[in-house]
Amino acid sequence: MTLVGSDANEKGLKYAGQQGSLRTLHLFRPFQFTEQGMAHLAGLGELQSLTITSTQIESLRGLERVPSLRHLFIDHSDFKGECFQHLQALTQLRQLRLASREVTLTDEDLIHLGSLTQLEHLAVDVSEITEEGVRHLAGLENLQSLSLAETTISADGLRHLATLNNLRSLTVKFSGKQEAAWLQQQLPGCTVRFRR
Repeated sequence: MTLVGSDANEKGLKYAGQQGSLRTLHLFRPFQFTEQGMAHLAGLGELQSLTITSTQIESLRGLERVPSLRHLFIDHSDFKGECFQHLQALTQLRQLRLASREVTLTDEDLIHLGSLTQLEHLAVDVSEITEEGVRHLAGLENLQSLSLAETTISADGLRHLATLNNLRSLTVKFSGKQEAAWLQQQLPGCTVRFRR
């Protein structure tokens, strides 16, 4: 189901929440994604994929009541890092993409993402985190692809990523030729892309 613009309001979300067998929901340019709107989605026991694009996200509280969610994409939206504390209950989440140039996540915000141990694909293209934040991602043993395209990671941060043995694709900002060579040596089965 896709709700666009004025259809992605409280009434539209209430209607979507009544579709018990709904598996995919796309919300494009809703006025504002509020806690009350999120509450309508709690009845979607089969929802596997949620995309929220071009909006202001007030809260993700209530999303923890959709434990079947496997794919969450938040693109070009304004949100705060504390929203992610509500994702910890999503134990089936396999893919998470956070892409917005208006938002900066802190190292502390990544603590919540580090508890999503079933994640296979993670794109956090919104932040300037440090090696301390990257440390919280080191426990994501199932991770196959990781994009931190807006994050310059120091050598210390790269050491944390070297423990991700299932990683097949990594994108980070360029941190130096020596670091790049070292990481490629540690993760021989991984394609490492350094952005400048």
